[in-house]
Amino acid sequence: MKDQTGSIWIGTMGYGLRVFNPKVNQFKSFLPKKSLTYLYQDQSGHIYAHHFLSYAQFDQINNQLVPFLTEAIGGSVPHKNFLMQSKTGFLWVSSIDYNKEIHQLLKYSATGQLLKVYGLPVQTAFGSNLNQTVEDKAGHLWLGAINGKLLRFDPETETFTVFTYEHLLPQRGAEIEVGALYFDQAGTLWIGTTRGLVRADHVQHKPSFALFKNNSSDRQSLSHDVVSSMVDDPNQPDQYLWVSTKGGGLERLDKLTGQFRHFTEAQGLPNKVVYGILTDEFKNLWMSTNRGLAQFNPRTFTFRTYTKVDGLQDDEFNTGSYVKTASGELLFGGVNGLTAFRAEQ
Repeated sequence: MKDQTGSIWIGTMGYGLRVFNPKVNQFKSFLPKKSLTYLYQDQSGHIYAHHFLSYAQFDQINNQLVPFLTEAIGGSVPHKNFLMQSKTGFLWVSSIDYNKEIHQLLKYSATGQLLKVYGLPVQTAFGSNLNQTVEDKAGHLWLGAINGKLLRFDPETETFTVFTYEHLLPQRGAEIEVGALYFDQAGTLWIGTTRGLVRADHVQHKPSFALFKNNSSDRQSLSHDVVSSMVDDPNQPDQYLWVSTKGGGLERLDKLTGQFRHFTEAQGLPNKVVYGILTDEFKNLWMSTNRGLAQFNPRTFTFRTYTKVDGLQDDEFNTGSYVKTASGELLFGGVNGLTAFRAEQ
């Protein structure tokens, strides 16, 4: 029997129900047996993937990773944690030298030549597992540090400014890391941490902070405190922010009321662990989970799930491993390589 999506369903004599998707090649998968975390595309169109504590350039023609930024600094090769490119063309990398316990911001040319090393301010550090850097409209870099510290770096004066929201966070337990930073359409900075979602207003002058976290007695609070990504609603960006969590599923925050609407398996999401969200040209959301990719229509609140059967690298994806290219292609990395596709296909 052929269903409305074009899949063929086959009943067997005692061996279960089988499904065959003739459109399996709509997804392209690369780099098998490589578990990829952060993905990034530079201004020249090169794709970089974080793999084994460092970055490599993706060679699609030969389906391989080419080492990138591998030089030693101060006698050792530090862990290159996060990479991004500023509007001026420089590459900026957050690095940690675990042997010397040194946390630094590295400045590279667009071709990967190390230009300068900046040590972080006293009593600030990058997260061992998670880190993010974003650029604002003025050309400042914003870096997420552990335990409620937010850094602003001015590339022209080469100076850091430290802001803190640690008073909003619990003072006990494991280090609180930053898994996502996002400037929304209005210029508000959203900080996704392992202990909740932080809103930073007036960041260009004197930032003020507010924390959204789970409250078991409030059903409209954040469902889970480990936040992995954020994106403005493609239809009503002034009112809604979509938030993914690693354990509570997908959330829609009403920016005006501070209330959350929850989307989990009951609403069609395949899994409550959501690693990242991308928006396609049709104003749908795509998100990576531990049970495939989910396509979500934020107008009708309907999901469609794709799995390894449809040609994905695997059903399990990874933290921070998602990017939308300049040409509109969506890339998600997981435990068995990289999946790339165009929503229109």
